[in-house]
Amino acid sequence: MKELNNGRVTDEVLKTLFLQRLPLSKQQILSDSEDDLESLVHIADKFGETMASASVIGEMLTRPSSSMLEPKCEESTNQVQRLSRELSRRKSRYRSSKTPFSNAFSRSHQYEKISVSCAFC
Repeated sequence: MKELNNGRVTDEVLKTLFLQRLPLSKQQILSDSEDDLESLVHIADKFGETMASASVIGEMLTRPSSSMLEPKCEESTNQVQRLSRELSRRKSRYRSSKTPFSNAFSRSHQYEKISVSCAFC
């Protein structure tokens, strides 16, 4: 920017324009600095390098490893198996309980028909 300026704009204006182009986090840190434009550029570059390294380290620390995921995966598999067994058990219980009730119901109606007699016959 300084090379394109040819001395027409003051360093203070260039400093303001430079800061406006930075991300907000860098603006907040560098805006109170009394350093000249060259120093701010150098600090902003170092700040960017540090933040890039920190984000890579943070990503590596938060990324779960396979050893962390294996117990969760095994736990989920066991839970699905338990639920499948429970569902099968309930289905078979429903099927077996359905048949005796229908037989008992039909037998009770047969007995009623047989035992019904007319007092006037």
